[in-house]
Amino acid sequence: MELTKEFSTEQYAFALESWSFLDFSGLTPHFTSLFGDIFFQAPDGSWWYLDLVGGTLLPEWPNAQEMVEELQTERGQDQYLLGTIALAAANNGLALGQAQVYDFLQSPLQGGRIEMENVIVADFITAVNLIGTLHTEIQARNAQDDADTDAVFDALPTASDERADTD
Repeated sequence: MELTKEFSTEQYAFALESWSFLDFSGLTPHFTSLFGDIFFQAPDGSWWYLDLVGGTLLPEWPNAQEMVEELQTERGQDQYLLGTIALAAANNGLALGQAQVYDFLQSPLQGGRIEMENVIVADFITAVNLIGTLHTEIQARNAQDDADTDAVFDALPTASDERADTD
């Protein structure tokens, strides 16, 4: 069973609209895992990996040969392609259409487990866009929490304020 898929330039563009917090400059999407994680090639020939669940875009391989070699290993297939779960999904009758990928009924970002029982079939653009939106919301919430924490600490008296009060 093939563990990767390819989509059109337009499909990648629409799918990545909500991922504006990451810099895709110069990167060209070439293929995805069956779960929609995207593999990009950079102008220097290196390959980058967009981990949808982790919300990270990282340079993973210096060239195509090293990427292919790693993706042919059991560890590489499990880490980057979720191969074991993808095969289980297919064996349990979850067939993918041309524009579909596997997704999680309850996102791991919301406490869902990365296991066969949580796998569904979803439209590629919708699935990638939705998890990008979740990451954006989590980042905004974390930024607000940081601002609230800073405001609390800014309101606390400092040691120099306390010394001035006792003088």
